[in-house]
This record gives sequence, structure tokens and C-alpha cells, in this order.
Amino acid sequence: MTGWRRWAALALAVSLVGCGTTAAPPDLMQGNRPLLRLEPLGQPRATVIALHGYNDHKGAFLPFGAAAAEAGIRVVAYDQSGFGANLNQGFWGGDEVLVQDLFAKIEHARRLAPDAPVFVLGESMGASVAMLALARDDAPEVDGLILAAPGVWAGDTLNPWFRRALGVVAGIAPDADLARGRPRDVQASDNIPMLIALGRSRYYTRTARAAALYGLIRLMDQGLEAAPALDVPRLVLIGDHDEVVPDHAYAAFLASLAADDCTLIRYADGWHLLFRDHGRELPIADTLAWIEGREPPSATATCVAPSS
Repeated sequence: MTGWRRWAALALAVSLVGCGTTAAPPDLMQGNRPLLRLEPLGQPRATVIALHGYNDHKGAFLPFGAAAAEAGIRVVAYDQSGFGANLNQGFWGGDEVLVQDLFAKIEHARRLAPDAPVFVLGESMGASVAMLALARDDAPEVDGLILAAPGVWAGDTLNPWFRRALGVVAGIAPDADLARGRPRDVQASDNIPMLIALGRSRYYTRTARAAALYGLIRLMDQGLEAAPALDVPRLVLIGDHDEVVPDHAYAAFLASLAADDCTLIRYADGWHLLFRDHGRELPIADTLAWIEGREPPSATATCVAPSS
């Protein structure tokens, strides 16, 4: 039985149990998210606002941020609602809250350094938030968007039975923790010590409430739907060993993107957490080069679906 079918079976089983529900704690940190800022010496030549993935936290960007600061680029990462050090950790913060938090960080970056370009970097779920936000008519202006292993397993590429089963559980038992029955056959990176440390971190969200997972699926649906409307320069980074997002989902996503002003880089040795893999130096160098308007060290291609 495949991983998603196991998840679907688990979801249906949990829905029959009839777990109780608890109210989500109020989100008291709106506009004041736990923040990680890595500053260069002197005035920054650019600012990167970084959005982490599902159940992750702002510390995901420490390796990238350190390298960026050395290159004269400020990196601002924050714990998105429902994750990290937020008081509502483990609960779904809602699409609009995620979008408005990003808007606020962009506008703050513009005020801090009006003459410096602003880029948004979204990893996995963070990429879905960024695409949904920046495709909106009311989005503040940015100079570029980096999508690292974007969370695009959504729409028609997602198993419909899993979607329906999860929707049932989210409606009946939203607090059911599906992480307890999660299959362990998916590896996010080849950097095992990093994965172990991440799993032990108090800021890593170990629960996977049904309502939060369903919120993630709906967010990815919206991000995927918004992707063709993006009119900002884009850099897309994908690892060929990615076990979190399948190839057919990436292919459908890439085919939806306009090739103009879009750079795609695939890493033969890359996994899902590209900026924390053992080979992270190359994705980091490519991203910094792209931000600076230089040719990335890796071979590049326009954003078109793989031929195979």
C-alpha cells in the first residue's frame, strides 16, 4: 500500500473513532512573529524574506542566511502562524493570516531599506504562501521570488481519495493527530544529523492535526492555482531526490508557469530541504547569484515541464 493510501486509510479509521476537539488558542502574535534576522556588515544590498515549510520554523534558513549576510544581503525569517514559537503552534493559522504576515514583512523591509531590492524566498509550504500572496492584486511589490522545493502536490495531482478522507476527518475530528500513524518511508534530506536535530527542536511541530493538514492541502491548491498569474521574476529550485513532492506534481506545476523571467535549476543530488542538504552550498550559491543578477553557477533552463 502506498504512503498516501495508508494516510487515507488512517484518516478514515480516525474519523470513525470520533475524537474530541479543543479550541485553538488565540493567535496573539499577529504582526509580531518570532523573528530571525541575519544582518550583513553595513547597509544591505538586498533583503530576502524567507518562509519556512509545514511544521518547520524560522531556523530553516540559518545556513542560507549566514551565507547571504556574508554577501551583503539581509535575511529575515519568521515563524509563520501555527508553527515555531507561536502560541498557536500545531493549529492552522489560516490562509489570510499567512498572507497578511508576508505583506507586513515586505512593507517593513521597504521602510527599513527603501533603496534595496526585496525578494521573497518560500520553501515547500512557504512557497505556496508566497505564490498565493504575490499573485494577488493588492500584493506589495517585490523584486523577485525564489521557490525552493515548492509545495505543489495539490489540485489534480493529489489523490482524490486522500483529499476526501482528510476532509471528512477535518470536519469530524479536527484535532485528530495523524502524525501518530504517519508512514516513515519519506526522507526529506540526506543530512541525517540535521533531520535528527530538527526533530528534537522544541520549535519543530510534531503534531499533524487533521484540520491543519487539510488547511495545508487547501493552501497548496490555491498556491498552485495562483502560480500562472505570477508576474514577478522567479527562480525555481528542485531536487531530483525529493521524496516529499512527486515528479508528476512538479511537472504539472512547471508546465503552468510562464517561461518569461523564470529560471529553473534542478539538482541531481538534491532532496526536499535543499538549503540544509549536504550539498546545500550549490543551491545557496545559485540563489545568491540570481539575487545579484549574475548567472547562477549551475546550468539553468526556462520553466518548462520535463520532456520525459
